Amino acid sequence: MTILAPFVISRKRKRWGLIFMCLTTRAIHPEDCISTNIESLLLALERFIQRRGKLKSIRSDQGTSLKKAAKEQDKSTKALAAELECAVQDRRRIDFRFNPAGAPHWGGSWETMIQEIKKVLASAVESVAGIHEEAFRTLLVRVEGILNRRPIAFDENGLPVSPFDIVSPGNTRDFRQKPRP
Repeated sequence: MTILAPFVISRKRKRWGLIFMCLTTRAIHPEDCISTNIESLLLALERFIQRRGKLKSIRSDQGTSLKKAAKEQDKSTKALAAELECAVQDRRRIDFRFNPAGAPHWGGSWETMIQEIKKVLASAVESVAGIHEEAFRTLLVRVEGILNRRPIAFDENGLPVSPFDIVSPGNTRDFRQKPRP
């Protein structure tokens, strides 16, 4: 789980994307947040759990987004991290851990995915500035659809397998075709 930088949308309001990523399938699930306070992050987690099911564990970084969130709330990064960790463990019984502060390489897989999300966002719209809230949420879902349909492997028939195929096995796609030689 990581926080995607704030985006200024219509009426000069900021929105954040909270990104959940499965470390096994590399499937992503973005959630739109109106704030980086604990309550907003917990509500986003609740939406995720209701759609995707309960998690066993969550790993997160202590990156710049978390530091900015702590600063906005006049808290230290360590205090905000501890508060979030306790809230998730108490309310949901999910093992929640932050990577060490000086170890950005521990979150390399989701940092790579953040870069991919930014590339897709940049190709989808020139700027998120000025778009309304519903359009921003729709844009995040479009990004999710694009990135979760990228091939990560091939099955025994030579058909591409994507994160979407793994996390939504009942939603098989008819347009999957064997690549031509």
